[in-house]
Amino acid sequence: MEDTDYGNRIAYLHRQATCERTLHDDLTFSKRGVKVVNQMKGNASHGFRKQFLSDEAIKILHKARELFQKPGIFP
Repeated sequence: MEDTDYGNRIAYLHRQATCERTLHDDLTFSKRGVKVVNQMKGNASHGFRKQFLSDEAIKILHKARELFQKPGIFP
């Protein structure tokens, strides 16, 4: 998550993960594939959403930063 405002307890979401499954001619489905897209739900080509963060969410984000911090990620 690149845009997080801890002071106001908001995360700005610019991408979403989608699941895709293909229906075959024999009416079976393919394995589920996950794809990250830059288009948010609702077909807004340049849209983004705000997610308000609970105390638990902030704790998790701080722990993720501590465990996985790399240059340019989790500023």
